[in-house]
Amino acid sequence: MSLSSTVSVRQPYYTGTGTRNCILASGSSSTAVTALQDALITCYKEDTGGKDGIYGSKTKRAVWNVQGKYDNLTQDGIYGPATRKMMGWRVYTNGNATTQCTAPGT
Repeated sequence: MSLSSTVSVRQPYYTGTGTRNCILASGSSSTAVTALQDALITCYKEDTGGKDGIYGSKTKRAVWNVQGKYDNLTQDGIYGPATRKMMGWRVYTNGNATTQCTAPGT
C-alpha cells in the first residue's frame, strides 16, 4: 500500500470569482493579502508587519523589494498578475504549511 500526499500552494485570489488575477495595493484587506504576506515572509524573508491581512506600508515595501529582484517587473509595490507569475510561493503538504517554497516563476 502506498501513501500519497497532497501538495499545494496558496496564492491570493478574489473570493467572489476565484480568479488569481487580482490586484492588491495599499488599503486592501482580505485573506488574499494574508496569503501574499505568508509568501513574502516565508519565501523572501520580508517584513510585512505580520500576517494580518492588511496591505499596509510594510507589505507595500516588501512587494516593492521582491519586484526589484526581477528585471521584467515594474517596481511599484502593487501586487498584480505579473508579480504573481514571478513570485515563489509557500508549499503546503496535506494542508499543513512547510518551510519550502516553489521556485520563482513556477
